[in-house]
Amino acid sequence: MVLMQTATTDILNPDSNAFESTRLLLDSGSQRTYITERLAKKLGLVSDGEQQLKLVTFGSDKVKTVKTKTTKICLKLNNVSYMLITANIVTTISGTIQRKPVSSLLSAQMEHLEKSVELADTVP
Repeated sequence: MVLMQTATTDILNPDSNAFESTRLLLDSGSQRTYITERLAKKLGLVSDGEQQLKLVTFGSDKVKTVKTKTTKICLKLNNVSYMLITANIVTTISGTIQRKPVSSLLSAQMEHLEKSVELADTVP
């Protein structure tokens, strides 16, 4: 069983105040923040620069160089304030993640987990 670290919040265009409720995928190993082109277009975000990223993906020792545009976004925090951050605009962040029901053997552990932490989703 794998639990992805996700959260849901509003992403705001700091120039127009357009916002979208969005799922965040938290990656403690990443040094950058990414937003999809689709969401950037939906929010009307404009690029404020470009960065050349050198990526090494899991299981590979080869560096892949990718040129991305950057933009500013605001993340809504739990205390209802917003944090302004720079995000790299990319085509895709991840593939489709399939949800599967939890087996009966794990259901007791899941009950304990659901009572112990606030999950972004219900467990099927």
